[in-house]
Amino acid sequence: MSRARKHLPIGTVFGKLTVVGGHFMRAGEPWYRCVTQCACGKVTEPFVHQLRYGSTSSCGCGRIQGLKRAWAEQRAAKELAEATGEQA
Repeated sequence: MSRARKHLPIGTVFGKLTVVGGHFMRAGEPWYRCVTQCACGKVTEPFVHQLRYGSTSSCGCGRIQGLKRAWAEQRAAKELAEATGEQA
């Protein structure tokens, strides 16, 4: 694969991530990274191949939002059970 093929154009969108910076390799790493910005505003540096093949599509903000939603639902169910006198 040629070196030019590995680079992603700035502005390319992968899920919630948008490529905003150049490509680079860290010492000791065999793969290219690029600078991206998530829709939530966080800047991340995922591997280019993870973006290309779909294994990375956000900074993790969706997982955090999902956990917060699940916790809120559990809390509401527990409060309802306590209010009605049932065991949760």
